[in-house]
Amino acid sequence: MNEFYKDEYANTLSSTDYQFAKQHLSLKGLLKPFKGKGEYETILQEIESHLSRLENIAERLINDTRDKLPIKYLPFYLKKRRLSNGSVYLSWKYKKIVIVDGKTSRTEIEGKRLILDALEQNNLSHEDKNFIRQLEIDRLTLNFQMRVCIRIRHLINEMLPKFDELNTN
Repeated sequence: MNEFYKDEYANTLSSTDYQFAKQHLSLKGLLKPFKGKGEYETILQEIESHLSRLENIAERLINDTRDKLPIKYLPFYLKKRRLSNGSVYLSWKYKKIVIVDGKTSRTEIEGKRLILDALEQNNLSHEDKNFIRQLEIDRLTLNFQMRVCIRIRHLINEMLPKFDELNTN
């Protein structure tokens, strides 16, 4: 990284971004015998809180990298997408604007291929490539954690009505 442009560079995620996860939600806590519906509801609340925090981290990552080097000079950017199950995930988006006969046409491409292509470019410095690699690792990590939490939430939501059935019989 050029020291002259140090303040222009974005920051990737650090272990402090995930400090809340170490303190609140653990897979060990999910692998214990639950005593009833109340414990499942407590875990569900923790997962909702965890998802909210992960979404905040994702939003910060997008905002912190959007107008910073090296991303601001590349033809792609991070974008947040919300799925029908309520989860959020980050993807790379490439926007190409073409003007033909005075009409503007936009082509948007998503995917990891954008990153792999960028890492093969010779016009990026070693530091820029390392930054892009770390940003991709951050994106993959956030997406993985979101998926795990969404899956656990789904399983618990399937389980809760079964407790109600037991209590009515």
